[in-house]
Amino acid sequence: MAVCRVVCGRIDGASVLCLCRRLGMFPTPLCSHAGRGPFADVYEPAEDSFLLMDALEKDCERLRQMGPSVCLEVGCGSGVVSAFLASVVGPQAAYFCTDVNPAALLCTAETGRCNQVGLQPVLSDLVSLTGGPGASTLHPAPLSPAAWGSYPDL
Repeated sequence: MAVCRVVCGRIDGASVLCLCRRLGMFPTPLCSHAGRGPFADVYEPAEDSFLLMDALEKDCERLRQMGPSVCLEVGCGSGVVSAFLASVVGPQAAYFCTDVNPAALLCTAETGRCNQVGLQPVLSDLVSLTGGPGASTLHPAPLSPAAWGSYPDL
């Protein structure tokens, strides 16, 4: 299955079901606000976001069977990935979304609101989130403190 790129939304307060729902696919969460207006400095969903959503959709049955109670996204940007995960797993999990950018957290909250999923934005960096420099973490290279040259001032 591929992530449906058809925009689903609301018209005059009524839900609009797109073809992807009828086919058992998950629509890409609404996030047109990302990268615009007060969210101009927020990372907009790009290829990496869509690849991750494709992978989550591919494993949707396993994710549902696991029944996670807590989901954590580090570097949430627009919050589109967590909103997508929430549509796959459902409301029984808590969705914590961290970022160092306060605008990203506001954007994530708006993405949750637009998609009617509960996302919990948390202002945090990787170092304070994981317990300090002595903790072990694995994450993509763009999120690595070494890629910044030093730890950013928060």
